Amino acid sequence: QLHNADVHTSYAGVKRLLDAGASPNLVQDGKPLLMWFVTTGSIEKVRLLIENGADVNAKSMEGVTALDYALRQGDAPMAALLRKFGAVEVTSRNGTPATPDPVSSPGAAIVRSLPTLQSIDAKFIQKTGCISCHDNLLTDMTVAAARERGLTFDDGMVRSQLHFFADYIEDSRERYLEGIAISGVADTAGYMLSALAAQRFQPNAATDAIARFLLGQQNPDGSWNSDATRPPIESSPFTVTALAVRGLNAYAPALKRPAYEKAVRSGTAWLESAQASSTEDRSFQLLGLAWAGGSPDRMRKMAAGLIAEQRPDGGWAQLPSLKSDAYATGQALVSLKTAGVISPADPVFERGVKFLLQTQMRD
Repeated sequence: QLHNADVHTSYAGVKRLLDAGASPNLVQDGKPLLMWFVTTGSIEKVRLLIENGADVNAKSMEGVTALDYALRQGDAPMAALLRKFGAVEVTSRNGTPATPDPVSSPGAAIVRSLPTLQSIDAKFIQKTGCISCHDNLLTDMTVAAARERGLTFDDGMVRSQLHFFADYIEDSRERYLEGIAISGVADTAGYMLSALAAQRFQPNAATDAIARFLLGQQNPDGSWNSDATRPPIESSPFTVTALAVRGLNAYAPALKRPAYEKAVRSGTAWLESAQASSTEDRSFQLLGLAWAGGSPDRMRKMAAGLIAEQRPDGGWAQLPSLKSDAYATGQALVSLKTAGVISPADPVFERGVKFLLQTQMRD
């Protein structure tokens, strides 16, 4: 009962359970109860749980604390409450800060990273038999960018993975035609078409089916919804909308192209007017407009907001409550460059690259 109290029970109900002897340090699905309260409960219930003996520094099976969860959500009042009761942020899963191992140039950093990315790409498919946005599709997009710049990677592995990808979407074609989504819904569909576009994959009946499904997922206001709450990669309507716009632009079935072009225009208009609140939002808002050929003036204004979020260390953070990190910094730089707002010689870009070089790990 107490585990479900964060969602279903009033403050008074939680208090009654605690007064009756319920433990404030229950663990459910590898997470201490306090984490569940932080994630979905009110600050009053969190305070009540702590005042009744909840361990503010208890770790999940992932090695993080309730404070880490609050910071990831950008919940500053919750983080302040936890810190007041002695909560500390975990620096790494094993409690020891990792030591960066910088290299001298962006090219060297990329070449060092690509084998790891490609290995993860192949192993994920071998173990699961399915496609993952973060393990596979982003790797496909990264390798495509590396190819354009003449960087070294395992081309044989790329061909093998693309062959699996082609078989996978063909096997999923009937499901998409019936409107039955695979995990991730519009997130995954948009990422798949965007990754295929980056690899210059030729349209076929399977891409037609995915595009048809994606078209049917569009909201009346022109946006697409994220099916999950897994920040940052699966949490933002800006991400899903930008990827959908790119995917439909590339793979709209020829016979019904006008309907898809209308959807792209509607999605672009939503991106131009919606208010972004995170680095993920701002980056994909800019990327979506760049992929759709949006207004240069509007892109410059959006870029100015993203540039203003750059930290003194040269990086970007996913949320104001978090530290600068490689994911947020990389996507900010890519979106600014893709939109044509800044060049690699711009001081903003140079500071961002310097941050990435200085924080890269050996692996």
